[in-house]
Amino acid sequence: AMLRAAWQDSEASTSSARKRLKSSEADLEAQAAKIHRLDGDLRATWASESEAVRQVHEHKSALADRHREFVVELSEAQRDVHRQEMLAQQRGSEIEASRQELRQMQARLEDHQRQAGAL
Repeated sequence: AMLRAAWQDSEASTSSARKRLKSSEADLEAQAAKIHRLDGDLRATWASESEAVRQVHEHKSALADRHREFVVELSEAQRDVHRQEMLAQQRGSEIEASRQELRQMQARLEDHQRQAGAL
């Protein structure tokens, strides 16, 4: 009878250990599935962030290109304005010289008219 009671205790203990083992296996499988899902989420997040970083670099490069173009356009516009200012200054000088020449011609004409009137 003692042997039978020991065998039954051993059977109960083994059955309990098997149940705990199956429960632990199920927990491990659930944790493995969760880790696998988290790994997939992490990979997707990394890919998304990598794409965002790539887009930011692409946008930054496009902005830098546009800035360089703008600097060139601005420089050309400044040269054009300077050239126009120089031409305007030259024309102003030419106009002033023409006015001076016209005043001298009018003065000579008036002198000739006075001399002709004195005769």
